Amino acid sequence: MPLHSSRHKLAFTADPGTLNPFQDLRFQVSFIRPDGEVSIADGYYDGHTSFKAGAYCDTVGKWEWYSNANIPDLDGLSGTLSSTHPVFPENCVSTPTNPISSLTITAIGSSTSVT
Repeated sequence: MPLHSSRHKLAFTADPGTLNPFQDLRFQVSFIRPDGEVSIADGYYDGHTSFKAGAYCDTVGKWEWYSNANIPDLDGLSGTLSSTHPVFPENCVSTPTNPISSLTITAIGSSTSVT
């Protein structure tokens, strides 16, 4: 399964508890493209209670995502995102003539956002 990542990030808030998030974190987000292809991205610890995972939206349409983690607050989350303009690695600068994908997140569970 291919890995896709870009500057579009899902942001999660969760308490790592006694787990060392630098050494023991197991956190992946599966992204399902509009054509049904699944891409898996490794999530990462971003400090305090912040965790992130990235999506490279190279196709216009509705994408689904779900998480799998060894931290209960991050495990089993799901949502959708809509890409209205595909983003390509060579075009990752947002200008009036080169809009970056717009993402709409609907999440169930922990708080999420997109940056």
